[in-house]
Amino acid sequence: DDLQYYLKRPSRNDGVTPLHFAALGESSTLVRHLLRVDSQTDVNFNNDDGQTPLHWACCRGISSTVKVLLNSGADPSILDDENNSPLHFAVSSGKYYNVKVLLRSSKCNISAINLGGNSALALACMEREYKIARLLVRSGANIETLLQRYIKSNKPKIVDLLLQGEALPENIGESTPLHLSVSLGLCTITKLLLSKYDAKTPDSEGRTPCDLLNDNANARLIALFA
Repeated sequence: DDLQYYLKRPSRNDGVTPLHFAALGESSTLVRHLLRVDSQTDVNFNNDDGQTPLHWACCRGISSTVKVLLNSGADPSILDDENNSPLHFAVSSGKYYNVKVLLRSSKCNISAINLGGNSALALACMEREYKIARLLVRSGANIETLLQRYIKSNKPKIVDLLLQGEALPENIGESTPLHLSVSLGLCTITKLLLSKYDAKTPDSEGRTPCDLLNDNANARLIALFA
């Protein structure tokens, strides 16, 4: 009877339930038990920060717990008070397998942007979680803003990672990513982009990337278009 009582009501005044705590464990056994004891347990109950047990599981739990919660009706599209989804939590914590499980759900919003202006992919890049970032890119995460950011900051490793998706943006603003790279004189990134973009594609003013080369351009950069 006591267990039934606590399952139906927050156990603390911050809205945290036993299911939240169970989601942090190194085994999914307790989560299964709590859900089995009372089928009316609200698996999507929000604590005072708007976080569900799935948020907590994705942050510190294990993939089997994430699976149990999802199979029991946990909604991966729910955002907390900072607009973080469970996917944001999994990425920030470097939980590769939790990310992988979440992405299998049709309700997982891979493009959700938190109040900091970051998608899950943006967080993965910032945290240098490259394995997770690669998974997100190959799962269809939008790369347009990030591609522009990392070309401008001359980060070839991340640009190469972003280019591994199937849906590449044709343009960044009024030109292609290749135009941007050439205009900045970036040899390594330009070489990467040439494997994905046509050097003859004009920008909004009719100029091709080659047209942006000038007499002061790096010889290595010029050689890429020879």
